Amino acid sequence: MRRSMLIVLSLMAGILAASSTALCGVVINEIALNPSANDPLAAEWVEIYNPGPDNVDIGGWVVVVQAYPWSGSMEMAPGTVIPANGYKVVTGDPRWTHEINASAILYSASGEEIDRTPILEDDEDEGSNWSRYPNGVDNDRLTDWAYITATKGRENVLR
Repeated sequence: MRRSMLIVLSLMAGILAASSTALCGVVINEIALNPSANDPLAAEWVEIYNPGPDNVDIGGWVVVVQAYPWSGSMEMAPGTVIPANGYKVVTGDPRWTHEINASAILYSASGEEIDRTPILEDDEDEGSNWSRYPNGVDNDRLTDWAYITATKGRENVLR
């Protein structure tokens, strides 16, 4: 009985550790604060990237874009999954226009902060965005970010 209990507890600890690792790997990978003025339906968007080897269920997760004192949120529908090494783009309201002093924060369904961008500025309207470069790198530094050509839903590359 005692041995069975140890096996069950070991398995549960392994599952929890794997879940935690998967959560920690997901990052905000790109953010469009100033979409094209030529498209009236264009909206701010945030790309989320899963660099890990496993699919991650992000149902109920929320991205909040903050430009103090304003903030807007985008919630993932239940059952939303980012595949291994995959992307999910979430789109805000077309009326949002926060090209200066804005930041995005990613929260899990339980409210845990998963990732955040630094405070960013994009007052240009030329098809570039703030992107993690190299793709998915997260050292919690401003140098993780580069203002490069938009790569919505794809790997961030220099062109």
